[in-house]
Amino acid sequence: MVDTRKLKAKIIEKGYTQKRVAQFLGISSTALNNKLNNKSTFKSPEMFKVCTLLGVEDAKAIFFVKNVDDTEPNKNKKGRE
Repeated sequence: MVDTRKLKAKIIEKGYTQKRVAQFLGISSTALNNKLNNKSTFKSPEMFKVCTLLGVEDAKAIFFVKNVDDTEPNKNKKGRE
């Protein structure tokens, strides 16, 4: 699972916009937005390029996370109160 919060934070930290990252990857802003919102997945070459662009040394910390902390308290708890 991709930790999109970390990835979005890294984009901001490095001073990039999502539009610029999308251009660097050769994809549309919409395609990147879908990836950043877990509606589609990053391909291996895209992961490599993003890590290179953002200076990420440990790709596992962003792209291969077992559990991502949900910020929505009721997510996945439908019917349970």
